[in-house]
Amino acid sequence: MNRSVLVELLGEVSGWKLTVGRWESIARVLDEMDEALRDGREEGAASTSERVRLMGPKRIRTKLGDTPTVAAPPEIRERLNRLVLVLGEPDRADADSDE
Repeated sequence: MNRSVLVELLGEVSGWKLTVGRWESIARVLDEMDEALRDGREEGAASTSERVRLMGPKRIRTKLGDTPTVAAPPEIRERLNRLVLVLGEPDRADADSDE
């Protein structure tokens, strides 16, 4: 798994506008991603990232009467930020060991 690609995806997610139900689904997948990273299963984190990508906003415009979309709730933004920090930790450790 390329950590920089995953960090980039998480950054994109924070700017999405989705329905409340879709944010709830993303929250569950972010929990799985966090668990996979804590357990050292980077392949598991990569597979959850594909699920997140598929839950992204539609590329078509909404119609009158469609469920409204909202920005990421604060708790989702916090999870995204925490995951970005977790993904950056090994890189910092590697950089420290090179000095």
